[in-house]
Amino acid sequence: MRKTSLVALLVVGALLVPLAVFASHQFNDVPDGHTFHNAIDWMKDNNITVGCNPPDNTNYCPEDNVTRGQMSAVMKRLAENNVVDAATLDGKDSTEYLAVTSAQSFDWFATTNVVLAAAGTPIVETTIQAPVAGHLLVTADSSIGNSAVANSFFTVWLEIDDGTCGIAAMAPSNSVPGATSYASPGAANEDYGLGVTGLAAVAAGSHTVTLCGANDAGSGEAFNATVVGQFLGEASASLATLSEGGSGGPQD
Repeated sequence: MRKTSLVALLVVGALLVPLAVFASHQFNDVPDGHTFHNAIDWMKDNNITVGCNPPDNTNYCPEDNVTRGQMSAVMKRLAENNVVDAATLDGKDSTEYLAVTSAQSFDWFATTNVVLAAAGTPIVETTIQAPVAGHLLVTADSSIGNSAVANSFFTVWLEIDDGTCGIAAMAPSNSVPGATSYASPGAANEDYGLGVTGLAAVAAGSHTVTLCGANDAGSGEAFNATVVGQFLGEASASLATLSEGGSGGPQD
C-alpha cells in the first residue's frame, strides 16, 4: 500500500507542475509560458482583440489565420482606442512635445482698477506648469489710461518668476526679452491699448507670468488686462524684436 500511495502522489505531483507553469492568463489557449503571451495580453488589455469564440471569447486562437474582416475589426479598435505604445519620438520623451497653456484676466466690471505707479505695479498674473525644460511663449493685452496728467508716459511689460515689476527711467529691470510696450504721451484722460509678446527659456516646474505696468506721473490705471503663458517644449525661435519699443495708440 505504501508503494502504491507513493506512486500515486508522484503522478499527481508531476501533473500539477506543468499546470502551474502553463496556467492561462486571459485566454484559455494562451498559457503564461506561451511565446507571445505578453503581446496577446497587451492586445486584450487595450481592447484591440476580444477573443475568437464569441460570445464567451475565452480563447484567442493564436495559431489561426486572420481574415480581412477580422483585420478590419482589429485596426478599427486600435485607432478608436487611441492606443500609442511609443516611448519616444525622434529620441525625445512625449512630454517634450506637450503644449500647456494658462491664462488669467481681470476687468473693471469685476474689480477695481489697478493704479500704475511710477515705480511699476503688477497688473495681473498667471501660473503655468512646464513638464520639462523648454520655452514659454508669453503674451498680454491691456487697456490703460484715465490719467489726469497730460503727456504722461505708459509702459507695460511681462516678467517670469519675478513679479516685482521694478522700473527705472521707464525701463523695466526684469522684463522678458521683447515683451515691453510703450504708449506715447498724450492728452489727459486718454485710454490706450497695449499688447506685449515674448519668448523665454524655462526649467521644468511651475512658473508665474506677471503683466506689469507703470505711469511716469503715477496717476495712470489699468482697467482690464489678460495675460497668457504657453509652454512650447523645445521651441527655440526668437521673438525679441516683435514688440520691443512698440507704442500703443489711443482707443476709440
